[in-house]
Amino acid sequence: MGPVGTGVQWTSRVTTRTRTLAILVGFALSLPVAFAPTPVDAATDYILMTRSALLARPVSGNAWATMVDTAKQPIGGANLCDQNEDHHLRTLAAALVYARTGADNYGTKARAGVMAAIGTSVVGCGNATLALGRQLTAYVLAADFAGLSGAHDTTFRTWLSTIRSKVLGGHSIWDSLEHTQMESPNNWGAYAGAARIAASLYLGDASDVSQASRIARGFLGDRTAYAGFGATLSSATLSWTCSGSQSTYAPVNPACTKGGINVDGAVVADISRGGSLRWPPGTDGISYQLESIQGLGLQVELLYQNGYTDAWDWSSQALKRMAAVVTRSRASGGDGWNGTKAHRQMPWLLNLRYGTNIPTASAGMGRAIGFTDWLYGDGASGGGTPPPPPPPGDPPVVNAPSVRLTATSGVPSSGVPVYVAWSLQSSDNGVRRYDLQLKVGSGSYVTRSLSSSTATSFRITLPASSNDTFRVRAVDRDGRIGAWAYSSVVRASSISDGSSLLQWSGSWKRVSGTKYVGGYLHSTNSNGPSVKISFSGASVALVGPVGPTRGKSKVYIDGVYVATVDQYRSSFVARKILLARNLADGSHTLEVKAQGTSGHPTVAVDHMYLLNPG
Repeated sequence: MGPVGTGVQWTSRVTTRTRTLAILVGFALSLPVAFAPTPVDAATDYILMTRSALLARPVSGNAWATMVDTAKQPIGGANLCDQNEDHHLRTLAAALVYARTGADNYGTKARAGVMAAIGTSVVGCGNATLALGRQLTAYVLAADFAGLSGAHDTTFRTWLSTIRSKVLGGHSIWDSLEHTQMESPNNWGAYAGAARIAASLYLGDASDVSQASRIARGFLGDRTAYAGFGATLSSATLSWTCSGSQSTYAPVNPACTKGGINVDGAVVADISRGGSLRWPPGTDGISYQLESIQGLGLQVELLYQNGYTDAWDWSSQALKRMAAVVTRSRASGGDGWNGTKAHRQMPWLLNLRYGTNIPTASAGMGRAIGFTDWLYGDGASGGGTPPPPPPPGDPPVVNAPSVRLTATSGVPSSGVPVYVAWSLQSSDNGVRRYDLQLKVGSGSYVTRSLSSSTATSFRITLPASSNDTFRVRAVDRDGRIGAWAYSSVVRASSISDGSSLLQWSGSWKRVSGTKYVGGYLHSTNSNGPSVKISFSGASVALVGPVGPTRGKSKVYIDGVYVATVDQYRSSFVARKILLARNLADGSHTLEVKAQGTSGHPTVAVDHMYLLNPG
């Protein structure tokens, strides 16, 4: 397939499929899907990937089984007015199974699903463009994989050509795919752009693909390519922008810090859905950031596969930077990857294209695309020439990771925030990357995404009362992969102020507050009240609020004074780690004694965190 050039039309990529002999087709339909013969026609490459790449995907394993099971299910009714409808994904599943196996019953099902969608996009239905943007890409891909032909192909093409710019209403501004991509620097525009690009690729409309690609560049941060987004930014949205200005902002932030927060890669119109600038972002902010990653990831992959070979590198690998926002949020106790079906799709593609280690989960159905664990999982081609085998030499060796509590961690609403660190013991040629994995309880090891490929530390919130293990390995610059180095098994405990393990002495009162961990804490305004805990472990941390009325307390470990904690700050913060200490594993006591500081006497204890071998 040739590169896409501005203003150039190419011939249709969807050809009429030749069929096997009747006896072979009959034989194929009598076999289980995993053993059906590969299609024998000479179709051109697909718009999502080359034909050879598709045929290299496995016909066994959980991802394949999930997709086949979806393809077998009743396809249901199409509804392009329902932004949460899954008909497009069941249609896509059938088309992918057909394209991989040649079992024509799946091809027939997929082609019928595509045709059923035509006409279900009704002018004036609520969020009409968002619903269309979330579904149309999958229908286009399904038509391509299933080999729509003849009158059906003509009908589909006529409809596609119109639907790209048809004014559907349902929103005061974002009323067509084309207009929404041009105006909307958020998830609406991301999905609309993917649908527009997919449709124009299917139609062979190189001029429209070129125009849409410039808008994609602008969304990712290149204002020289496109800066015409018309949405008016709220004060909450502007608080997330690097420039702070409606006239100069980029929809995806370049590298910058605001208020001490790294906002590099934030989709400002989406992350602000969780409120004004704060860290970690609000739940809605990360959820909508992930939606834009989904839509833009599809745009970039479609362009990459169709002549725009540098698309994944646009704006300093903008999609990689967007993904890092989600990873940093989770490391700080906020929302992260794989929370919903839509958010399980892009990790597989991002890991393939960037070599990242974003945590993955069974993909299933998403939005606009699905089954990405099968499309882009183990063995998928990342493009380019495979690297040569590493030269002789010893693989790198990593020291076992340590897990501890630190006073610099944020305080989540539940769980225990820990700091994991490791170091390189030896290497014949430096480090290309580290791989970090975590096993929670009796589960499997899951890869965690680091802040950079050579980072030697990681923050995460562990669930309370489970036995968890980290492991890390290094890959050197020659490609040699070292052995895993394992942490000790760690059991994290979160001790509330109401726990019977705490021994309170003196005049404390229990105070409620929605921002406190668990909703309560103990507070005193006197000199002398104390709280003591006896525990077995190797790390302990004290949690409480800070603010203008807060005072000092002295902390003793095993009866020995170790620190004075000052909870005074000019502004109130409900949850903060006030002190953290790492100890020799064994039995210990920690005691906090209020000092009744003049002018701001209040001392408050909210929670304590403990780490001990599981």
